[in-house]
Amino acid sequence: MFYTSHLRLISRLHKKFKTTSDRHIYLVKGPSLVALRGNGSVLGKDVSNSCILLRAGKILPFEIDARSKINVGLDQLAEIWLTQRLLAGTAIWKKLIKTIFLQKRKKILLIGGTDKGKSTLAVHIINTAVKNGYKTAIIDADIGQGDLAPPNAIGAAIVTKQVTDLRDVDAQLFQFVGNTSPMGSEEIVIQSVINCMMHLSGCFDICVINTDGFVENSGIDYKIKLAKQMLPNLIICLGDPSIFRIIKSNCPLIPVIYSRSPEGMIKSRTERMASRVDQYIRFVGTPYTNNKVVDVTCDNIMFVYRGTTLSGRFDDKVGFLYLGKGKDLRIESEKLVGMFVGLGLNERVIGYGIILKASSSGIVIQSRIDNVDKIFLSNSGLNVDNKSEFRIDY
Repeated sequence: MFYTSHLRLISRLHKKFKTTSDRHIYLVKGPSLVALRGNGSVLGKDVSNSCILLRAGKILPFEIDARSKINVGLDQLAEIWLTQRLLAGTAIWKKLIKTIFLQKRKKILLIGGTDKGKSTLAVHIINTAVKNGYKTAIIDADIGQGDLAPPNAIGAAIVTKQVTDLRDVDAQLFQFVGNTSPMGSEEIVIQSVINCMMHLSGCFDICVINTDGFVENSGIDYKIKLAKQMLPNLIICLGDPSIFRIIKSNCPLIPVIYSRSPEGMIKSRTERMASRVDQYIRFVGTPYTNNKVVDVTCDNIMFVYRGTTLSGRFDDKVGFLYLGKGKDLRIESEKLVGMFVGLGLNERVIGYGIILKASSSGIVIQSRIDNVDKIFLSNSGLNVDNKSEFRIDY
């Protein structure tokens, strides 16, 4: 059924048939559908004689043998090209993977700039671990471009099957930060990662911690602080060798390894923004995807702002939501409209939503859940109809 439906899709798209030598691999950029005839793998996962659907902007390396044929359905934004295995294939990480599993590194922290291959390497490590029977975990600490959680949040999961894309992993644990940039939220991000690690403790043999691409200026200080507080068994620095040298000199008690980045993994700013909005919609849906409209009041709800839990009350005369016992922290009621929020119950983040209306009579939220006792506030607004994000300053 899966194979047939995708072949129907591929028949409607532009087709390219190619063969390749063992020295080369295909890089395919979505949105596209790849049907492989013969033997092949993607980041350590066997995809022989199967179909792989790539989301928009996602780039995957297909390593196939010379006798196999790849059938790629492309739309106008998709691409396919050949490159050498030693430039973009899993061969560039052969020694690294051997080091990880021979030395039994349990907690692995990935650090590097934007588009340096952190998520790609994370998938390869996960697939190798799952294939060899390890209990495997992933913490995605990229609050701007993460795959396990929506923007503003951190996701964590125990992984039981191989994947080609981290978005194929269903997170079982979330931490809400409330910002899409770690600047100014470093302490919240670090504590959130530690919280995830504590919740997952005893459940894994190996855990990969993926991070954001903020490594310039204060970003590198933030990564050093994260490493020193969570104490990984191994840090892998991808891309810029100078980042590796700084991390290594500042974390002398933690093994630090440098790794080359795979080539051809660069995304445009437009692709990044589209991917981020798609990730929002993946978790909150649209008004047309079985969403509920939840109406809650301040009497039975607590608010979480920048990691602090506060009571709240509305003053409709002046149009503000006041948080805490005094009036020091206040938010204009109209700025809450369109805000992307986390929703909690019993000390856990259980879902997400968009505020549609906010006043003393109640807070109306578009969401997939209807039983909450906490609302986690953010600096992000979302217009689902035109798929756009806007910043909320307060």
